[in-house]
Amino acid sequence: MTTRYEAFNEMTFEAYCKKAVGNAIKKERSRKNARGKLELSFSALTDAALYVPSPEDGEINRAETNCRIFYVQDMKIPVYGEALGQALSWLLPKDRAIVLLCFFRQVKTDEIARRLKTSPDTVRRRRKSALRKLRDYLEAIP
Repeated sequence: MTTRYEAFNEMTFEAYCKKAVGNAIKKERSRKNARGKLELSFSALTDAALYVPSPEDGEINRAETNCRIFYVQDMKIPVYGEALGQALSWLLPKDRAIVLLCFFRQVKTDEIARRLKTSPDTVRRRRKSALRKLRDYLEAIP
């Protein structure tokens, strides 16, 4: 009876593995198809599309405006806005890094936690506290 039970377990496990591998293949194919719809090859682009200014070029045009640059883990993050830059410089460095990574670089909470070597809950708590401090600081400015 145990050999019959073992054979049944083997068949069930094999079926599970086949289904899991099949689902992983389907998921990867659909991800590649979705990515392929978003991407274009260089040969498909016209000269006009190739020479359109990029978003980074906008930073060059805005260089004359008042800009404060913050460095977070070797990333240069420009902040255009005198009051916001001043308020961010008022925060603690770790809180400032969390706010800049989250809102200026759109980095997810888990990734911020990994980069700063803290837990995601700590990142959420510090971000909430920092936003409250920023709001209070900015509301106090006449």
